[in-house]
Amino acid sequence: MRSCRVNIPPCPTLTTEPKNRWRTNPRPTSEPTAERAWPGFVDRLGTTVGAERLEIAISDGAVDLWLDRRFPFEPKGDLLTFRTQVREAIRSLRCSPGSVLCATYSSVDESVCDVENVLIYNIGPSVFADSSRRGLRLVRSWTAPSASPLGRRYRHHHRYCFTDPPRRPTAPGATEFSFALTSLSTSTKLHEVWWRATAASRSAVIPITGRFSLHVELGASDRVHNVANIVKPLLDGIVCAMHAERQIDVEAVERLARATAWDTVEIRKRLSAPPNPILGSRRLLNVYRDFVKWDPADDRCDDCTVLLTEASKLTCRVVVVPSAAMKSAREVRIGLPAS
Repeated sequence: MRSCRVNIPPCPTLTTEPKNRWRTNPRPTSEPTAERAWPGFVDRLGTTVGAERLEIAISDGAVDLWLDRRFPFEPKGDLLTFRTQVREAIRSLRCSPGSVLCATYSSVDESVCDVENVLIYNIGPSVFADSSRRGLRLVRSWTAPSASPLGRRYRHHHRYCFTDPPRRPTAPGATEFSFALTSLSTSTKLHEVWWRATAASRSAVIPITGRFSLHVELGASDRVHNVANIVKPLLDGIVCAMHAERQIDVEAVERLARATAWDTVEIRKRLSAPPNPILGSRRLLNVYRDFVKWDPADDRCDDCTVLLTEASKLTCRVVVVPSAAMKSAREVRIGLPAS
């Protein structure tokens, strides 16, 4: 594996703390560069795993990753080694005061995926401990990735950098609701968040049938120290609460009641008639192995923000907006180079 120094654009907000970088042999002069596409400077690692080409670019405030296929949940062999290098690079990121981590996944691949899985869980949420302390923004960009520092074109691109905390959306079609949480940690389950979210007051619901953006303000500044660790159960539980169950699975309800001591009638009521069914009806809760499986449409989420705010109690304020109405907001700088 070889390294070189090329140019890269800065993110909107960057930490000035020095970073630890690994070094390898200098790049031979015959290897192509991409100075025009990436102004600035970066340490670059390029490698080939079998038939796959992969690259990492590391700057003072950003980590970029290029792949020929979507990063898998359970990589094996040399790809597992590559993930270790990606984790080391992300661990070097430090969140500066007044900024939050922005993770962007860019690809024209239309196969179904959850952006939080691709950007966070397939990498490993614990490695974001120093970069997502104050909040996290996850963006699904449907544009083709720009050329890598070596001038190559890849189908998939990740960027991890820092940005100003996104403002609460006020776009047309926005629906807002709030609820309290009893706890939130790495052991919190999806159904625990769903239960609390379906106890929220009823809002003036504007249905969303397509893709959407989600903004969450979490009143938990002294309880959560790594937003990446809790983002999946939090988001999945919130999205589940915005669906109405299309067909009640009686056995799944019974299993959930036995595991939680919740009343089966109340579970059925919250499933079939939640207070804020913004995302419409869906087969949501099903029997799976010895428990249950939830199936929220979080794959339709293009832009998701979770911000930590000051609060005396553990609270959650949610704003959901159709992605089409948030087009101008998604065009706010998120640190991506021009194509």
